[in-house]
Amino acid sequence: MAVRKPAAKSAPRAGKSTAAAAVDPLALLAKLEGGEFPGIVYLEGPDEAIKAAFLADYRRAWARAVPDSATARILRPDEGIDEILAAYQTVSMFTSRELTIVFS
Repeated sequence: MAVRKPAAKSAPRAGKSTAAAAVDPLALLAKLEGGEFPGIVYLEGPDEAIKAAFLADYRRAWARAVPDSATARILRPDEGIDEILAAYQTVSMFTSRELTIVFS
């Protein structure tokens, strides 16, 4: 299983790649326990059971780190791009942090 974190958004520099970097899933889970959550995680691989277990651990770490946040929103591909954009664009100003998981 590969977990990729997109590169930080900044002005592109000549000769610098903005491609996502592979991250060890166990190292990422260890960072989550410290409260360090990346803005975006792209999860890929052929084994759906491993991805489901990773996402379950991710959600548990989120619930421990941000106990006052709402339950994570799960969006599926058949919901369409409009629903995904609405989730991104209608983030509440009164919520400290929100977790949205988008399956593709």
